[in-house]
Amino acid sequence: MKKKITSNAFDYIKGRILNFSFLPGVKISDEEIAKIFGTSRSPIREALNRLVEQGLVEYRTNRGFTVKVFTRKEVADLYILREALECLAVRLTTQSIDDGHGVESLENLLSTYPAIMESQDIARFNEIDERFHDLIALYSNNSALHGALQNLHGKIRIIRRYDHLRIGSFQNTYEEHQLILKHIVSKNVEEAVRLMSLHILKSMKLVLPIVPEQS
Repeated sequence: MKKKITSNAFDYIKGRILNFSFLPGVKISDEEIAKIFGTSRSPIREALNRLVEQGLVEYRTNRGFTVKVFTRKEVADLYILREALECLAVRLTTQSIDDGHGVESLENLLSTYPAIMESQDIARFNEIDERFHDLIALYSNNSALHGALQNLHGKIRIIRRYDHLRIGSFQNTYEEHQLILKHIVSKNVEEAVRLMSLHILKSMKLVLPIVPEQS
């Protein structure tokens, strides 16, 4: 029973962090969450410690648990790692993807962008942005690579939030994704890789100035 409560609490807190209900730097009260689940604080603290291990939550003596605030250096490090992994993913996918299910899935996903852009739903746009990159990694047919990118999932989503708060960021992302897919479909490996690299490094350049120097 305790294990299930811990698992449910973990999913609840992580979901609140990833949908931006719990913002960076916000204190997470294990006591309040324990009340929500009708349990003691023990399984809630276990869930929070798991999130500390994942790098989404921080614990400090006399301060307790807070949502992780990424420093500029940490954000830059994550972007550099992401750029390397995503460029490898797009290279492998461009070489191996066929004209059937893979291409169709990516094209269908892109077709949903305009309606979401019109609604200005940041959380939903983050989801489909993330899904676009996840599908490219999936179709690389390299499970280790796909798994590595999935492990970066939470941190990357939080960082993407900074980018998508910019005016015009939805349209820019949509257009860049269209170009990347165009060259994947045409099997233009080097151009697809170049565009993916530019896409990610451009985001890094725009995001870094608005990230705090220190936590």
